[in-house]
Amino acid sequence: CSLARTLSLLSKGSGTPAIKTTLFEMGRGLGGRTATRRSSDSKLEGLAINHGAPAFDALSKEFKNMISEMEATGHVAPWKDMITGSFDANSGKLTMPTSSPTMFYRGAPAMSSLCEGLINGLEDEQFKCR
Repeated sequence: CSLARTLSLLSKGSGTPAIKTTLFEMGRGLGGRTATRRSSDSKLEGLAINHGAPAFDALSKEFKNMISEMEATGHVAPWKDMITGSFDANSGKLTMPTSSPTMFYRGAPAMSSLCEGLINGLEDEQFKCR
């Protein structure tokens, strides 16, 4: 999704012919490594796990600007209740920092929304799922 967006935006407004992009997704929907798995077990109704990339951070100015745009369209949201820490397998000890200076984001409502946000507005391109 990121490559499709970059190719499309590189050609817009540059005077060069548009780069026609077709994105094929092997899953049922967009997302790839940002896919969300949902439980089919009736006892676990509503359980969804963002297994590939549960969250991300934005460090560069350009990426922060893009995330702000996707936040405005509802594709991403700050993950304010994220718990971070490190686990030492040898000692079995979990260390939790008292605070994190980094703002983490998540797809809204699921991580696949990140990919949907990346291709949002790229009407000239074609995106297909199996």
